[in-house]
Amino acid sequence: ATIVYEGRAVPELELPDRLIDVLPLPLPTLPVRRFELRSGETPAGPAFQINGRDFDHHRIETRVTLGTTEDWEVANADQMDHPFHLHVNSFQILGPDGEPEAAWRDMMNVPGGTRRRFRVHFTDYPGRTVYHCHRVAHGDLGMMAVIEMERPPLVPPRMRAP
Repeated sequence: ATIVYEGRAVPELELPDRLIDVLPLPLPTLPVRRFELRSGETPAGPAFQINGRDFDHHRIETRVTLGTTEDWEVANADQMDHPFHLHVNSFQILGPDGEPEAAWRDMMNVPGGTRRRFRVHFTDYPGRTVYHCHRVAHGDLGMMAVIEMERPPLVPPRMRAP
């Protein structure tokens, strides 16, 4: 194949000396949300579940409010690893000391028999999306759930006395 370029050349951009700082997310004001990833056999075949439930695209498993920060704990009841993936909002993985790492993620591996936490700030995109095991076969077999991100309720202005 031959590639022919026409028009003005695009000037080369210099790479920055360093990446932007990733500031830690604020502490959550809500209790930790907990999720358990588990697989097993059923008469119909293998089952992969989150919190004991198979995926149902009509059912909302988790509701969050935009503008809030939450800690999520994901426990893996299996021997195999489950890479946990959250769509739309990136998060910061929390270390054993509870401190967030200085990096944005949308997936974290949860090794078999362990639990891990991350902190997420729901910033934008009201509506529904999913979280799931990032192993395609596991998500396809039910290890997926729907999350709805809702706008905060409108609070009417306070009435003032005349």
